[in-house]
Amino acid sequence: MVGKTVKQVSFQTQLGGVVLSVSSNGQRIKQKVGSIVRRAGSALLLEAARGLVCRHVYSRDFFIAESHG
Repeated sequence: MVGKTVKQVSFQTQLGGVVLSVSSNGQRIKQKVGSIVRRAGSALLLEAARGLVCRHVYSRDFFIAESHG
């Protein structure tokens, strides 16, 4: 995924999630989300279906924050 744009990775198809925002070095990247090129260590804020949460709840690649509203 590193070196590819958010759009090229197709998170919605591969993970069932939509990328809402990207940050790198603690700073939000302020450009169109689909055109942001992924770098090692960048963080993505995703809105995802429950299936993604269930599959990755113990993964070190994801920090899961759920809303029960």
